[in-house]
Amino acid sequence: MRQDVIDKMAKIVQKTMTMFQSDFERDLEMLNGYDGKFIWQIAPAHTHLHLCGKGYLDKILESESNLYYYCQGQTWAGACIDGATSDDTFYSYDDESGVFEMCTKADAQVKWDIVKTAALNRWKLYN
Repeated sequence: MRQDVIDKMAKIVQKTMTMFQSDFERDLEMLNGYDGKFIWQIAPAHTHLHLCGKGYLDKILESESNLYYYCQGQTWAGACIDGATSDDTFYSYDDESGVFEMCTKADAQVKWDIVKTAALNRWKLYN
């Protein structure tokens, strides 16, 4: 992941999070070597990083249980976004444009639904 994006995320963590900053450390581990789209959700007590890259999602769908939950619409990312409170703020990163920006909960849900549906459609084509 680009260092400037990581630096922006670190600044947001410093001014937003009041506890459990170890969540961000896990996000950084997930971003290590990753270079794709993502949705990032942050609140004073948590972060949720939702990787949206084609290769990442295709790999997840190799698991039968994950595939079942995706087909049912019961994904971790979807549940986290749906269950967000007013304390949650959303950001998205688009690897094609290189833009990391704040977005609304509704925009995050739309972006997640697009990548989830695309992954399921690819799975249907090849299986």
